[in-house]
Amino acid sequence: EVGIRAINWIWLIYFIQKAHLKSVFWLKINNSLLDHMIYIENNWEIYDTITNNHYLSNLLGYLYLCLHFKTIYPEFTKKAAWCHEQFVNELKKQVLPDGSHYEGSTGYHRFITQIVRHFMLCSQELGLPTDYLKQTLIMLNQFNNDCTAPSGNLVLIGDYDSGAVTKFDIINQNHHNYQNTSNYPNFGIKI
Repeated sequence: EVGIRAINWIWLIYFIQKAHLKSVFWLKINNSLLDHMIYIENNWEIYDTITNNHYLSNLLGYLYLCLHFKTIYPEFTKKAAWCHEQFVNELKKQVLPDGSHYEGSTGYHRFITQIVRHFMLCSQELGLPTDYLKQTLIMLNQFNNDCTAPSGNLVLIGDYDSGAVTKFDIINQNHHNYQNTSNYPNFGIKI
């Protein structure tokens, strides 16, 4: 995933930005990140109009890149606005009315939740609207909480490749109280 690699590089830059590294290092890494952006622009993961978590991670990586370069290239604000619109439209397709993800996988659902959380934070930094993202994140978190055992382990249903935006991501886990019943008819599960 080119987008996820770009995100992790951007976080690395954030953590080491005060290090006394040669300017040639910063030039090379920023040029490489621009190459990442060009690659994403020319390789959106859309297959015969079908999209999945890969496309959402493309959009997230792209928004991170817009945020990273916003002071150098002010015209990237237009790209960020386009990306935001695409992401919201895609969420409306991929997140089902009950708050679950259409791929039918608790692992991918957790991954999508991370993607939405990161996208919302980047959107806030760029001054883009976040109301829909916040509402969607509440639903995604509720499903995650309901599918997480008291031990903190996710109940695995469907495909699971342990994908993550960053390894230091923390999922909001309040855990289900197990006294009420939660019904996710679109996902096909009752807890």
